[in-house]
Amino acid sequence: MGRRKHPRIILNHLSVDVNDGVNFFQGNVSDISRSGIGLADLPRELNTEAGKMTIVVSRRDNHFRLDITPRWHVYKGNTKSIGSKILNSSWAWEEFVSKFEQRIQKELSFI
Repeated sequence: MGRRKHPRIILNHLSVDVNDGVNFFQGNVSDISRSGIGLADLPRELNTEAGKMTIVVSRRDNHFRLDITPRWHVYKGNTKSIGSKILNSSWAWEEFVSKFEQRIQKELSFI
């Protein structure tokens, strides 16, 4: 964690659609930050060597399109988890992440 500019925020209940340039896959978001995103429960067939990938993160009625570059991957049984750098993000995504950062800051201030 020493290398990270922004702390990762662990989340549940966020789904993700991933396009590796050839195929589409579905998985879950494991964590987010302003500059990165962790994805889990993806099929092993996902080509993480593709370089740039396009993802759509969904939560209720919110959908965020992001371009990412995978930095690492790990296999877990029949699935794959990846950690990625976000190449571009919308103002809506920045605002979404900021809300979670503010919640964490409030929680830490009570400790």
